[in-house]
Amino acid sequence: MFLFVSRRASGILSQQFYSKLFSQPTHYLIAITVLSILNFAYQLNYNSWSIVFDANLWNPTWLLMGPVLLLFRYSREEKENGFSGAIFHLFPFLIMMMLFAVANLQNLISQAFVYDFTDLYQKTFILVPISLFGYGLVACMPLRKKATELVSFDDLQLIISGFYILIAAVSLLMYICWGFLKVDMVIDYRIIIYALLLSMIAVIFYHLSILKRLPQSTVSESVEDESTLVLSSKQIGDYESKLKKYLIGEQKFLNPNLSLAILSDKLEIPKYHLSVLFNHHLGKSFYSYLAALRIDYALLELEKENNYTVESLAYKCGFNSKTSFHKYFRDYTGLTPIAYINQKSKLA
Repeated sequence: MFLFVSRRASGILSQQFYSKLFSQPTHYLIAITVLSILNFAYQLNYNSWSIVFDANLWNPTWLLMGPVLLLFRYSREEKENGFSGAIFHLFPFLIMMMLFAVANLQNLISQAFVYDFTDLYQKTFILVPISLFGYGLVACMPLRKKATELVSFDDLQLIISGFYILIAAVSLLMYICWGFLKVDMVIDYRIIIYALLLSMIAVIFYHLSILKRLPQSTVSESVEDESTLVLSSKQIGDYESKLKKYLIGEQKFLNPNLSLAILSDKLEIPKYHLSVLFNHHLGKSFYSYLAALRIDYALLELEKENNYTVESLAYKCGFNSKTSFHKYFRDYTGLTPIAYINQKSKLA
């Protein structure tokens, strides 16, 4: 029982640690940058006069880069992917890290075994291009949905995916030429790999520096695809408050010329955000929502007096035509305006 509780507690603590460590999408970008720097620094041999590539064992941290990019994508989709989900993607890295440790135990294991095991370990480098290509390809696919405040990461995610695929292609070519064909290549392909890696780091830093100076409203307004737009709880609350104050509090729903574009301009809310708010959170289109307010107003007016004609009542409530008023009134009350007025007269 104690063991079960301990495991459960450790799982909860691990989940909390993971949530705090990667609470923002930018944290994943920082992780990609750190891993890239580690991979580059590990493969260098620092001499007094020059820096040259060393013949080290390949670094298992390469297998972390793909999963981190995928988790970055998940965070942009607001997809729940906790510590257990992360472990699944990190499993190849954990296995190779153990093998990497064994391959480096040269002083504790016989030299012959170390040589054979090292050679076997180096052949598993094929996992790197497979991982980078697979995760890069998945990250290139369009998001099913995305939080509005994360729209500006679209281009960066595609660029990083492109770098992953290019590095995977060069790595695979190097693996085939050196490992199987035994070709004496004119240049060291690792130079290309790490040049791409450093270029990717520069792009990430540049994009993040631009993002900090970009106004939030400009970021949000760049979204034009309602199907991929997700409003946060705070946005929904703020938008509804503004909407009710403007439409109901100031009775702007009576304006017959009111449109979604005008409402967007008056409330300083992007038009596509309003469209998502109406269709997905309020359960009605903009014009249906407006019509409901106008019909409610018409019913209140009819409670005061029954001397209205259908046409005059329609225009008073903000409708541009008697036809649209008739349609929405019947949909809302189950009666035509004339039938409703006559029924009220009889009851009176």
